[in-house]
Amino acid sequence: MATEDREAKRYADHTMAARDRGIIDACLNALTSILTNLLDYGSGWLILFYGGAEAMRKGSGLSAGELVTYQLYFNKIQSSYNQLVNLLSSFTRAGGAALAARASRKHEGPKWGWSQLGLKLVSQNM
Repeated sequence: MATEDREAKRYADHTMAARDRGIIDACLNALTSILTNLLDYGSGWLILFYGGAEAMRKGSGLSAGELVTYQLYFNKIQSSYNQLVNLLSSFTRAGGAALAARASRKHEGPKWGWSQLGLKLVSQNM
């Protein structure tokens, strides 16, 4: 066909653009994961380290039971935050998939087939 090279180039361009967007998405997802884990484990470590030192100090107003209670409340808040981050990440992926599907539909051929027109395709290799 006369436009086969043009269609192949358009396909290659769209494939490369999708790959580039996928790489960017993966890098941003890795950054989000690193920051979330750093906040997750770092804050828990700081609470237990500082709170434990404070609870062991004589005459402090913090007991071991209060520290454990605070840690449990903090874990509830932390798990809610992690679920929110996962939900937003899922929405981002779903939006990207919807845009990719829409872009691929835009470049599709006609919805009818050759048989509906009463035409038959003949092989060139006969």
